[in-house]
Amino acid sequence: MIIVSLFVCLSLYAQKGKHVMCKWHKNGDSELNLPDEGYDYFKKGKFFYYLSNDKDYLYVDIKTDDSGVQNRMLQEGMILWISMDDKKSKNTGVHFPIGVKNLKGRGAGFPEGSGEGSIINPNSPIALANTIEFIGFSDAEPKRIPARNIDNFNGLVRYDKEGNLFYHIAIPITRLPVSSDLRREGAMPFTIGIEYGATPVTGRPAGGGIPAAPSGRPAGVPAGGGSRGGRPGGVPGGGMMPPGSGTSQSVVPPVILWISDIILATER
Repeated sequence: MIIVSLFVCLSLYAQKGKHVMCKWHKNGDSELNLPDEGYDYFKKGKFFYYLSNDKDYLYVDIKTDDSGVQNRMLQEGMILWISMDDKKSKNTGVHFPIGVKNLKGRGAGFPEGSGEGSIINPNSPIALANTIEFIGFSDAEPKRIPARNIDNFNGLVRYDKEGNLFYHIAIPITRLPVSSDLRREGAMPFTIGIEYGATPVTGRPAGGGIPAAPSGRPAGVPAGGGSRGGRPGGVPGGGMMPPGSGTSQSVVPPVILWISDIILATER
């Protein structure tokens, strides 16, 4: 079953309270020319986000000028979780970028980079942000595809001249997961989670989700930095101390923003 009924009138939900309405994505819109007033700010995550759609795609755009956040996004990766049951669940998601750390031992992804202009260093974090990985999509084969596609999932990560990092991903509406509740009809609201700094996909149990470390906290490696405006440098420091040292640095948990009760916009 394909969710094609997401475009019915918003008034069907007038009695259900506040909803997050996507903006209508016009032809020619790109991550670099979206209006500033259309973005919302996630204070804890130190990034701005913009939700929009047209008749074919759901678009998620993110921008940040915080170098520490930029570093974590590129080194540790990002996951966009999608729940059509309007619940905060980590069962179905799109992993992009995969993150430099998560590429180790798994190949370097696809050769075409997604940075703006010419790429001097093909092994730089921005050049390696070139692969989309599917989590929990039963109909997704292969599980990893190049980020730059036509008529499919597609994404890019790039900087502007001021050092802002822009993230953009387009998700075909026909590929949105279906609700597990057969009683739900019409333009159901849905939930997305925007997460960066998550555990590598390698070793994730079937069915999705992020496994926990023995301490009960999400596994991962801490990232450095926090000054504004600069581009992230090398691999962030941190991690566990050698055995027998008696101490360890604290693990920096992932950062996630859940956005519930999202409704797709209708063409104006």
